[in-house]
Amino acid sequence: MLTGQNGILNRAAEAKEKTEKSQVEENETLNDYEQEIDDVVSNISQVDDAEPGKLEEVNGEYIINSIEDLVVFSAETINGENNYEGKTVKLGESLDFKSKKSYANPDRTDYDNYGYGGKLRETLSNTGFNGIGTFSGTFDGNGYTIKNLIIKKEITEYSYFGFVNINQGIIKNLNIENCNIEARGTSNYGFFGGICGNNSGKIYNCKVTGAIKSDYSNSILGGIAGYSENEIKKCINYAKISGKAVNVLKIRGSVGLVGSESLPDNMRFGYLSYFGEGLGGYYFGMAPSFHEGIGEDQIGVADLTWEKGFKKDIGIELKMFDSMVSLDLDYFHEKRSDILIQRQSVPATMGVIKQPFANMGVMVNQGIDGTLEFNHSIGDFRYKLYGNFTYTHNEIKEMDEAQKKYAYRMQTGHRYGQHFGLIALGLFQDQKEINESPEQKFGDVRPGDVKYLDYNEDGVVDEDDKCPIGYSSVPEIVYGFGAQLFWKGFDFGIFFRGQAHVTYGLGGDTFIPFNKGVGKGNLFEKALDRWTEDNPNPNAFYPRLSNGASSNNWQSSTRTIYNGRLLRLADLELGYTFKKSWIAPIGMKSLRIYCLANNVALFAPWDMWDPETASFNGSKYPLPRKVNIGIRASF
Repeated sequence: MLTGQNGILNRAAEAKEKTEKSQVEENETLNDYEQEIDDVVSNISQVDDAEPGKLEEVNGEYIINSIEDLVVFSAETINGENNYEGKTVKLGESLDFKSKKSYANPDRTDYDNYGYGGKLRETLSNTGFNGIGTFSGTFDGNGYTIKNLIIKKEITEYSYFGFVNINQGIIKNLNIENCNIEARGTSNYGFFGGICGNNSGKIYNCKVTGAIKSDYSNSILGGIAGYSENEIKKCINYAKISGKAVNVLKIRGSVGLVGSESLPDNMRFGYLSYFGEGLGGYYFGMAPSFHEGIGEDQIGVADLTWEKGFKKDIGIELKMFDSMVSLDLDYFHEKRSDILIQRQSVPATMGVIKQPFANMGVMVNQGIDGTLEFNHSIGDFRYKLYGNFTYTHNEIKEMDEAQKKYAYRMQTGHRYGQHFGLIALGLFQDQKEINESPEQKFGDVRPGDVKYLDYNEDGVVDEDDKCPIGYSSVPEIVYGFGAQLFWKGFDFGIFFRGQAHVTYGLGGDTFIPFNKGVGKGNLFEKALDRWTEDNPNPNAFYPRLSNGASSNNWQSSTRTIYNGRLLRLADLELGYTFKKSWIAPIGMKSLRIYCLANNVALFAPWDMWDPETASFNGSKYPLPRKVNIGIRASF
């Protein structure tokens, strides 16, 4: 209730009612209506000097029973007269702003000095109410509803409650129905929500319907709160949130020089030279015995220094459609120099046991890394879709290797770990095809053996025909995507991960049938798909089988590598969280049951074993499939 009211607002309301009646009866034009509004405003021009009313305290509580009471409450908090710290304000009944017509047209743009407190562009747009200012007490809605609330203005904190002091203000048991909260065009940074704009207090058991919108990009919008750094519990938002397409746009970048002190295995002091055995030896004595020769085992690295990495990064952070969509994307580039590598061009005649090391490697690594998220709610149903993607490509710029006859044989200019080998063209079908093909220089060739491409077209197939094949054994592309769904205590999650642009080698026992001779070792069932005289399939998985590994058939080639591309259903989870009201009688604070499955399914072109093991012969254990059923409870 109001005390000390001077009657000015009542006279304004009566004048407004008269205006509306005349509109209906006489069908006046909009200009006539606005003129009458101006007349009303001129009649209450002294409202700036009016003494606002006060809320009446009843039994230590302040009860709001009318919109007029709410207007007074708003004025006290906005002008700093009272923040109600340690006090309780309650709704005594539901309030409907639609029952109180506005004193001024909320859509007009020329009402800068109308209304209550002398600034009534803000307050007369909805019967004098302009939200609650700084509030440090407890506001209890008592389960009542405030309907058809309209707030339209230019201000940084903008909502039903403009701001709640940290760890003090409490809003609970309040319903905001069919609200229209709108931020008008401004460049200010603001937080807007159905209950509060910037929540530093606690919000419990509240519900919001209607619309919350803004026409400028610096808005932070939310159904319950635009921004919150404290508790929001058991609240539901059905309000439509709309704003600028772009909410956050950040461009970032970095440049730096870093070092690495890592050394190869077993090299503790890289700058020292060591002597050891390994250069051969001689027999000495009357009863000759063999004595190993001594030579340089490690040649100390002159001017040994750290590896250096010059890193550059540029990224973008983007949030759109009221943070419904968020994107984080980076491009990175690193040039590593002075890499400590083992030389390959020192001739054996130098008399060293192993090739020396030197800071002479240069490599460039570059790529993109990004994440994308989509969050949305439809009533009680809330879902999140997300994904990540990384592409990285490296290239050896400098390394010590002996010059080769053909440039394509050099590792320089290719990926680190790049596979090199022959290009297989299928299997020879008969002797005539062998005779008419370039000579294969890897041993005797018979029908059913592998036919290779003469890459350099010199008439023979030899080591010079080995060229880059496939990719590296390190994936260039790594990605993942998933979803989380929530509905009335139920939650469901699913996540996939994958890799691409990766190649693994094949060979060794078990994979090569009879590698140690006929009758030795196990065979894959795949060996049934092989070339025979009865099955002269040029595309058979295995060539002609032999006693021991054929030197021709098992050369490094496109037949001895496999595509490591895969997609794995990595995680699958279903759970249910019980309502607190159900479990509170037995002394529990929270209770959740769930079922979680890992490594559920694998999709890959290579089907002989799990390609993620990177095995060359299938001898590694695959990733295990696990299922966990659990209960999480707190007391």
